[in-house]
Amino acid sequence: MFAASRKFFFQILRVIVVFCFVALVLGWIYERTQASLDKSRYQPRGRIVKVLGTPIHINCSGVGTPTVVMDAALGFHSLDWHLIQEQVAQTTRVCAFDRPGYGWSQSVAGSRTSFNVAYELHELLKAAGEKPPYILVGHSFGALNMRYFASLYPDEVVGLVLLDPIHEDMEKYLPKSRTTVIERFWDQVSLFFSKLGIHRFVSRNFISENFPDLPTSIQQPYQSHHSRPQTLETAYRENLALSESLQLMREQENGLEMIPLVVITSSGKKFENQTMYQDFLQIHQNLASDSSLGKHLLQENSGHFIHHDESQTVIDEITVMIQDIRQK
Repeated sequence: MFAASRKFFFQILRVIVVFCFVALVLGWIYERTQASLDKSRYQPRGRIVKVLGTPIHINCSGVGTPTVVMDAALGFHSLDWHLIQEQVAQTTRVCAFDRPGYGWSQSVAGSRTSFNVAYELHELLKAAGEKPPYILVGHSFGALNMRYFASLYPDEVVGLVLLDPIHEDMEKYLPKSRTTVIERFWDQVSLFFSKLGIHRFVSRNFISENFPDLPTSIQQPYQSHHSRPQTLETAYRENLALSESLQLMREQENGLEMIPLVVITSSGKKFENQTMYQDFLQIHQNLASDSSLGKHLLQENSGHFIHHDESQTVIDEITVMIQDIRQK
């Protein structure tokens, strides 16, 4: 009796192991197949330029000066700016780019701090033949990168527009970098399963549900890039280096005193912790006051993705800044 039960148990166990193995193999094939199809289906919208040996994607359109350069939030890339770029390009030159590991840009080894992003962007613009002066537009983590760029290359920057910017004074409120053994373990588990198509399947409607303002022709390649394991891994690495990025920003000279600056803050309606939101709001107001030409706007009806929820406001602010700079 006991021997029969034991035999039955191992038979069941064997079936489970085989089933799991087959599921893993099928998931891996699914992910590889979809990634290959997407690569052939969605070609770069701009140019691929080699920067320090890494192919990086930059998409520029329009003519005129100053050139507007845009950087997206952690986990997002150049297609996030489609609506803004399309409109502002009617007024001047506009460039959106993919940080290494996002969109059509290849990953790069090493730390992913704001210093790395700013330096790579500067080299990218030079290699692509895009010349200053620049108006820098950044969202969230992208805003931190743009501030760092302005601190490194102040003579090339004539204005900044920052949407819900991450700021070094917010660090005590932000999610901690994934530093513990357990947290890193689960991050690695998530990355592993993303290579089996799980992330692609679970997030398959993320872009269409969250950014219905984008045309389908943009949503489809955007969703493709958002679903890739490479995107998840790059976001993980940037988040891992976030504390270092904030510390690097603290160590930089402000350099914003005489630069036109617009800081736009989203509504706090979805914030569960209103005290935290009021602190964020104060930080944004203080940031705007760092420049004698600074301006702070509060968008009462916008979520974190202001350039989707209130795109016309963002377009108007960039356009006004362009006109003011041209009149000087």
